[in-house]
Amino acid sequence: MRPNTIILTVALLTIITGGAGWYHYTGTPQYSLAQLAHAVKSKDYETARYFVDEERIADSISKAFTDAVTAGFTKQMENDSNPFSGLGVAMMQLMLPRLRETTKEQVKQSVKEILSGNDTLTGKDGTKQADLRHFSGLQVKQCVVAGNTAEVLLGDVPQPNPFGIQGIRLRMARIPQSRNWRVVEAPDVARVFSKVFDDENLKQATAK
Repeated sequence: MRPNTIILTVALLTIITGGAGWYHYTGTPQYSLAQLAHAVKSKDYETARYFVDEERIADSISKAFTDAVTAGFTKQMENDSNPFSGLGVAMMQLMLPRLRETTKEQVKQSVKEILSGNDTLTGKDGTKQADLRHFSGLQVKQCVVAGNTAEVLLGDVPQPNPFGIQGIRLRMARIPQSRNWRVVEAPDVARVFSKVFDDENLKQATAK
């Protein structure tokens, strides 16, 4: 084989191998997360929301939040010697659907702000609640794919942080009729929003 032919063959093989590798990468959860991060940085909400199931995330976070509130309130009432504490727990149970719906709407609005490139979550009165800019350097540390679902671990979380988290887990699902992936759940983020929307934190922030 002539030298020129060998060089051409090697070049073609390199291009084909590189192209196959790139094609594979563009179908991974990591690539979709990179696209999501780029959209948020560019303040491109419409593209960012394509990679995030806002409704499902808001629903799971609001449930986690109301469950935590209910558990705390119930424990407080059970430790109270007041004979009407049982009534208080019952009334709390009646209020739960409304509380969860209100929380869900707040979470959806906050998720929209984040996807729109707003690095700071604020209360309705404009009070600063949480600055998320320090979390912009998160990196994918682990990604386990099982069929059309994936478990992703984000690391390089700044320490210390006001939320007490070491890493952020994400659950992703392949978007139907697509090679892209969408974030459908963020279990650790539930604790973040619990702190953001906690009444005591709101009071402290307002006092400042």
